[in-house]
Amino acid sequence: MVEGINLMANTTPSICLLGATGFLGSAIAKELDARGLSWVGTSRQESNNDKIKKVDLSDQQSMINILRSADVVINALGSAKPKDFEADAQGRLNAIWNSATNLTELIKLADVKTFVHISSAGTVYGEYVNVPHLESSNLLPISWYGKAKVIEELYLENACTSNNIDYLCIRVTNPYGNDKKSKHGFIDVLLNSVLSHKPFSFYQDCSPVRDFIYADDMAFSIVELIKLKRNGIFNLGSGEGLSLEAIANYVHNKLDGKTLISRAQEKPVYDVLTNRVNIQKLIDSNAYKNSMNVYKYIDNVLDNIGK
Repeated sequence: MVEGINLMANTTPSICLLGATGFLGSAIAKELDARGLSWVGTSRQESNNDKIKKVDLSDQQSMINILRSADVVINALGSAKPKDFEADAQGRLNAIWNSATNLTELIKLADVKTFVHISSAGTVYGEYVNVPHLESSNLLPISWYGKAKVIEELYLENACTSNNIDYLCIRVTNPYGNDKKSKHGFIDVLLNSVLSHKPFSFYQDCSPVRDFIYADDMAFSIVELIKLKRNGIFNLGSGEGLSLEAIANYVHNKLDGKTLISRAQEKPVYDVLTNRVNIQKLIDSNAYKNSMNVYKYIDNVLDNIGK
């Protein structure tokens, strides 16, 4: 599939957002509303947003009707956590496989024109080695969760190519700061813990480094890439590796040491130690935004306590 900008890039597409109430989906929905774009969402849960329909992938006819109403389908459906795959690899792999096969049948029957898949950069590449991962880097996941995400990517890309559907895969690093899902990921779990005076512990046997991306900036880039009619694979992160120890120490010091932060856990075998991606392709597409880095976000949250 050729990467590039479609000549119709100035048109405004209508969107179908799968997984609209999840962490990724709710952030994207917020961006779609901010831009005044036409969209409809699906969720496995009830929603008080009349744009979001409760429907399962197994309800084929309902799904086809929804998919046919949009120019672009965004797949922001979530899957189990990495530790769930370690506990039941076969069960979780079967679940993600069934989801991918059901979804590809649906987009084929609905004659979808453009399919956007949101994947996980922190897991599909595996460990950071010497230089940030490029979109062309080898995929070397270290966990069953990462392997499942790679299988899902490849399956969906092949289905889109076979059915002449434009395919955009966006590999997102560690997002934070979604005000609708404020207990997701290292940054927000850390902040929620210290603000609730609850203990927070992370790995003592290593020095993890992560590439983080603010949820609103993530959503902006996703919608911007769609607006530009980009195809192919894009990394979406900050491009910067931040030490989890440095972040935890910053929060601890900012609260004058009045926290229950400790380092008592050992890193599980399924977790990537260091994750950082190259985002030059995103920058070159003029789809990168950095409005709120990790430390500014922490300041905003902690400085507004009680306000």
